[in-house]
Amino acid sequence: MRIHSIRLKDRNGIWCSHTCFFLSETAVAHLKHKDLSLVDADAWSQAMADRQEGFCHQRFKPNLTILNSSEEPCIEPGQELGIGNARLFVLEKRHHCHQECLMINLEEKHCSWTQTIRYVRVISEGKICVNDPVQLLRAQIDP
Repeated sequence: MRIHSIRLKDRNGIWCSHTCFFLSETAVAHLKHKDLSLVDADAWSQAMADRQEGFCHQRFKPNLTILNSSEEPCIEPGQELGIGNARLFVLEKRHHCHQECLMINLEEKHCSWTQTIRYVRVISEGKICVNDPVQLLRAQIDP
């Protein structure tokens, strides 16, 4: 697995792409939820190519996208990831769909592509860059 893109909002709420970024609690303090979204790059590209009309497809942008081959393990809640010099913890937190969204599956209360979204929290600051490998350091730990 490798980092494909890095996007963060600046202090004015403008989305900015980065080739490298120093992740720290201070660097993400201005973000609404203080957690970063992590999405498979292929799933994100497919969602955009499908031109779906859900609210998230119009508003949501992942902070980090990764390139992942089918042979590599899935990123699951409770895992610790190493990216560049930073360490991240994968949260149980899920993406919540908007109740009014046309894409929502009424029985499951979410649309299918949001199942690929994971949220991570910085547990050890460090510099990350596009093309950095994403390493699974430990599975099922407490933050």
